[in-house]
Amino acid sequence: IRSQPDIVLTHMILNEENAEELREALAHLINKPNVEIISLDPCSLSEVFASLHHIGAAVGFQEQAKKVSSEFRRILATLTTESSRSSRISRYRRVAVVQWLDPLFLCGGWVAELVQSLLILEDTVCSPAIASESCSWQRLTTGRQTDVILIAACGMSVAQMRNEVLTAVRACSGLTDLVREDRVILFDARRLFSVPSCAALVDTAQVIYDSLTSNEPRRRDAGDCVQWERVANETALVLQ
Repeated sequence: IRSQPDIVLTHMILNEENAEELREALAHLINKPNVEIISLDPCSLSEVFASLHHIGAAVGFQEQAKKVSSEFRRILATLTTESSRSSRISRYRRVAVVQWLDPLFLCGGWVAELVQSLLILEDTVCSPAIASESCSWQRLTTGRQTDVILIAACGMSVAQMRNEVLTAVRACSGLTDLVREDRVILFDARRLFSVPSCAALVDTAQVIYDSLTSNEPRRRDAGDCVQWERVANETALVLQ
């Protein structure tokens, strides 16, 4: 606010009523008329890239935004090609991404579309056509409906998710079986999976690829938290 912005970006879905409330709130904070408010709430991959173009045009960097968008698309295409050649990834045809743990919700929207596109799946456990879907561990694991579960509880680190997942493992035999087979993976979702920006989208795709093709998680920086880890290492004592 001290910078006296000309443009304010928001994740709010604006309608006539709350847009006016937001303008009034900004008027108290910013002593400047005609501040432009841009609402961004992308639900699909194409809308994520469209948001980048929208912002670029608004700030006068339209051509640069196009170049950045093209580079991100190139990276995603490269990862998709590498995925298609991976024998390890070919084992996973039914993939679920958990958005929240209690109650259990599955990711839809751009996350489901990203997973479906990256791993070249015919479908995902949750459809890209909806934002999210409520579920249960029993439904998710009964009859081996799922080959691998990616858990990225919005805003939570890997460490924060462990205890909640261990509780679920104790209560659900189907989930226990998936854990025994290294088919449950935790992700740091404080930025990955939860931020609909092109940069975060590409980072999320890279981490998904890494987690399904490697046994050893990579850290962001030396001494920093892991970006992902398989639950099996954390549940050895529970499952004995």
